[in-house]
Amino acid sequence: MNTKEITAIAIKFLAIWLLVQILLQVPSLLLVFNNIEGYVEKEFPINLYVSVVGSFLFIGSIASYLLFRVSNSVLNSIPNTSNSEPGNISQEFLMQLGGTYFIISSLMVILGVITSIRVQVPTEFTNNLRFLGAFFELAVGFSMLIKSNVWVLWFAKLRGRA
Repeated sequence: MNTKEITAIAIKFLAIWLLVQILLQVPSLLLVFNNIEGYVEKEFPINLYVSVVGSFLFIGSIASYLLFRVSNSVLNSIPNTSNSEPGNISQEFLMQLGGTYFIISSLMVILGVITSIRVQVPTEFTNNLRFLGAFFELAVGFSMLIKSNVWVLWFAKLRGRA
């Protein structure tokens, strides 16, 4: 199996994972709306629920579909490599993929901390540390996404191959 096949399979797995996560997060999205109703002490119209959940599912499905399309594009665009060791193109892509994961996971933590700060007037020290850790993870994710070639070189030096 060469580099472009591995990359395409990884993108397809990411698309499937994204679709499953979107479907699993719908109940928590409804719970967030329920909590917001409790804060503002007002009931939201059912049209708002339907439109937000519908747009959430629509945007997530489109993103998953686009990832599938990107996997086909990767199969067509990456040159064939005959050796079994992944090349720089796939390593940079994997760094960008890791950066995307770090960005998404840190944004989930940051949103959770922000909602808990809203509930607790005196914020706890652990919430501040979680926020700082998530912000650091967000910065690392953006740097992995933007400067993936630097990360590839850095990891090559750590492995003693540079």
